[in-house]
Amino acid sequence: MFPITGEQVKADLETFTLQEPIFSLEELAEMTVGLFQAERDAEQASRSPDVLILTALSVELAAAKLAFEIQDETPHRRSANHIHYWTTILDRNDGPVTCAIASLGSAGNVNAGNITTQLVSELRPKQVLMMGIAGGLRGKMTLGEAIVSERVVYYESAAALADGVLAARPEMQRPDMATLQDLSTYFSSASLSDRLQERAAMMGVSMPKDSPAGEVAPRFKVSTATIVSGEKLIRDAAFFARLKQIHDKACVAEMEAYGVVDACEKLKVPALVIRGISDFGDDKKDDLFHRVASDAAAIVAVDYVIHGWSRD
Repeated sequence: MFPITGEQVKADLETFTLQEPIFSLEELAEMTVGLFQAERDAEQASRSPDVLILTALSVELAAAKLAFEIQDETPHRRSANHIHYWTTILDRNDGPVTCAIASLGSAGNVNAGNITTQLVSELRPKQVLMMGIAGGLRGKMTLGEAIVSERVVYYESAAALADGVLAARPEMQRPDMATLQDLSTYFSSASLSDRLQERAAMMGVSMPKDSPAGEVAPRFKVSTATIVSGEKLIRDAAFFARLKQIHDKACVAEMEAYGVVDACEKLKVPALVIRGISDFGDDKKDDLFHRVASDAAAIVAVDYVIHGWSRD
């Protein structure tokens, strides 16, 4: 049929079939376009993802699926080790970007490093983003704001000296030069703040005006910050404050980032951590801001993939 013009097809269509026409030409056109789109989507999904997005908690995974427009009825795929993940495609000016979204399943840097190693080794992404929630230092951070890691410090490493003294010997990972350049360009964008608000509106999420736990961000926003990562769920303001003795710029604390970035460094894959502030790591810590903080991190993750990450 391809050598025949559209008008000839209309005139001769009924002679090519022994049945009465079932679909109109408009319906056939829509079906044809749909088949080509499905073929494109299947081809993209079968490729190694450009970006792997990792979460730890169910609320973080739900926020990621919402932001990356993955429907609840979309079936998951399974890695060789039975790790569930979903694939999706984001459109950019330079072409589509294939993303895979997965959950670490539980908290902790050891588990995070293990699952990250398995997924990166199998899926072979070009970039890894870890997104989710974290505690922020009261007075430095606000509830609901998002941060991107400028460095991740593992605070657990220490030497046990005499008389029960522990001497901190922290380990630290920083983004590679290409990622630092991407971040510099990303944060120089004048439209960044407006894009985040537009993405939030598209997702149907909003920032609460206040919280009994403390100061709330006036709108969705993102900045860079130093993350301290360990194995402790922090509910002690004094302990959180002491972490600044390990690194004086530390203002965000969580439990998976170092496992992810360390695994990616060993596998030579760039990694970046995006966190939404859900609490202040003190006795007012609760779960009320978990979803808001997860949404904030997911909004930034999508925006960074589209407008910040360099494909090459």
